[in-house]
Amino acid sequence: MDKLLCEGGQSGPSKNAGCVQLNSDGSGTWENDAGPGQRMPPAPVSWFIVTNSEGVPLKNDGAERKTWQVIFRFEQGDRYNPQGSLYAVAATLVLSPQKRVIVHSKYRDL
Repeated sequence: MDKLLCEGGQSGPSKNAGCVQLNSDGSGTWENDAGPGQRMPPAPVSWFIVTNSEGVPLKNDGAERKTWQVIFRFEQGDRYNPQGSLYAVAATLVLSPQKRVIVHSKYRDL
């Protein structure tokens, strides 16, 4: 949390994919994938982990990875997501062979 998730840990004009940032207070930003040399401004989002009725996060555990379902709510609209729209993605912590966190197409090696 509180760090950009994108290839190499930073957003740049030569990267194909945008970044996502999940802050510990439930706020964050989402950059839609564009293309080399095409950066879209980060859209402010709120994010939530899907839980059961008792508030326990739903998680798929495996020997090499753990996956949660995350819901993004776009606080301001952008070219692809209207304000208030919801977007569900998988968030995965890969434990081996290389530790990595992945949210949709955005990732960061640990």
